[in-house]
Amino acid sequence: MPDHLIEKTSNNHLTIVTNERGELTDKVVKKLLNEGKQVALLNLLDFTADKKWSDLGVAEYSFNNLNKDIFSKKILDFIHLHPKFIIENNHNIFTYYHEEKQIIKNVFLSIKHLKQLNRFITVISSDGLLGRGFYDNTYITSPFAGGLSGLIKTLSREMIHNSTYCRYLDIDYKINNNKASSIIIEELYDSNKGTLEVGRTENNERYTLEIIKENFNENEYNISNTTINQNPLFLVSGGGKGIAPYCLLKLAKSFKCRFILLGRSEYLQSLPLWINLSDNEIKEHIVEDLKNKKQDISLPTVKKIFQQMMASREIKETISKIKDLGSVAFYLQADITNNNISEKIKSIETKYGKISGIIHAAGNLSDKRIENKSAEDFEKVYSVKIDG
Repeated sequence: MPDHLIEKTSNNHLTIVTNERGELTDKVVKKLLNEGKQVALLNLLDFTADKKWSDLGVAEYSFNNLNKDIFSKKILDFIHLHPKFIIENNHNIFTYYHEEKQIIKNVFLSIKHLKQLNRFITVISSDGLLGRGFYDNTYITSPFAGGLSGLIKTLSREMIHNSTYCRYLDIDYKINNNKASSIIIEELYDSNKGTLEVGRTENNERYTLEIIKENFNENEYNISNTTINQNPLFLVSGGGKGIAPYCLLKLAKSFKCRFILLGRSEYLQSLPLWINLSDNEIKEHIVEDLKNKKQDISLPTVKKIFQQMMASREIKETISKIKDLGSVAFYLQADITNNNISEKIKSIETKYGKISGIIHAAGNLSDKRIENKSAEDFEKVYSVKIDG
């Protein structure tokens, strides 16, 4: 049990609890009220107001009706109670995907309205071991809530000057709601503000994560223990650019692989001789080329051609390096979020054989502080990683 931080309650201090529409919400809210806290309930999905909350003096809000001024004058504690999405008998993990995605998205966007954040805690019901445990064959909790861990880590860095206490709490799904609510209150007022992730099990065990530096000697790694077969075929989304090629080169060095690199970029196999010059020199050549062709020389046009050439150069270098290691790579232009991607995969297997493994490395960037991000930014980043 963590050390409890005692603080004075003021009228300017408000605890916001997201409504997971179950008994856990009732238990947490009532425990907070018993401690003399002022509580508001935030519904992240559509809802019908429940009179029992107004009778308790708890204001209810809908995410869809939030505006930046509602909580602007309050010092806030924010507790997100993530619904317990249980998938029975290892059925499709996407059973509750659309509902859960909307909840995570609204938690993310709620931060815009929380200007004076004191504490921000997200609570999920998983294995209580921060995803490191083993489930039985009967139940498994939805994995998508694990993304809230990343949100907590990011928020802790962006709010570092405000000393905002951030925590991702994983409570064993077998713990009853009364005990779970007590655990949430314990962790909310933990005096150790530096711990970002905590797991609590039904055996009263408490786990945190610690980064330990270890030296890795790849020459000592025994590749004979892997299940990779001879001449494997890997389908790699986003494999032509970014960090993925570094991983592929390690595979290509250890195994004679075939890689199908999927990407949205158009691959220009024929590039001019000046493609290896400096960025400024390349742009000068692009402008000159457009002049000779009497085409538009606007900044957006030059930028688009430059980016296309840089992408093609990087893809070409990746394919060449893989080939030098005795493996083979092919590039296929495809958008993995497009519904017809399954047809392209079938055509790949028809041409090259059965796919041995998939490496999902595609991603979009939308680098801004969370408070400046929009719903469109969320969709841009999230859809490629999850819908893809």
